[in-house]
Amino acid sequence: MDAARAGLTVVVPLDQDHERSGFAALDAETGEVRWKRRRSRLRQAAAAGPVVVLWNDEEGGQIAAVDASTGETLREGEFGTINGLLVRGGTVILDTAGFRAVDIRTGDEQWRNGYGDLLGQGEQADAALFHTWGSGTLCVRATDTGEVVSRTTFPKRASKRLGPPRSLPRWVLASSALEGVG
Repeated sequence: MDAARAGLTVVVPLDQDHERSGFAALDAETGEVRWKRRRSRLRQAAAAGPVVVLWNDEEGGQIAAVDASTGETLREGEFGTINGLLVRGGTVILDTAGFRAVDIRTGDEQWRNGYGDLLGQGEQADAALFHTWGSGTLCVRATDTGEVVSRTTFPKRASKRLGPPRSLPRWVLASSALEGVG
């Protein structure tokens, strides 16, 4: 896991062992420790504005929204499994054997729609779109609804060899996002 920056706070992993993971939050300007969190099953972090989302991708998936500057837990939740996570503004899009979006502050589910792999795991953006992959199809989806905006299907032979793309060049994402829009 890489560090996650939320405003003037940088959250870095301390340890990533099962049941003993931890994080330290540092002031981005001074480097001083703001808070620490230890002995947790949460091993990954993503920034969501002034909030840090801590989560794990194992059976019995857990997620917590934490105030980046104080370390105060705002919300906690559990899912059967969290296979992936994206942050889009104040929305967290989860792959929990199906896509679902929750409000980071309230924990309220905003929508549930579609299946596949989220592309750009842990990525933070203030974007109206996100990308998914499933059965050889790259989809561009609307952040506010999860609905497919456009899709590109690859030949079975090519998609079998390639599998889900983990990192796509920006021009591919931009061109697929524009397809069917306008």
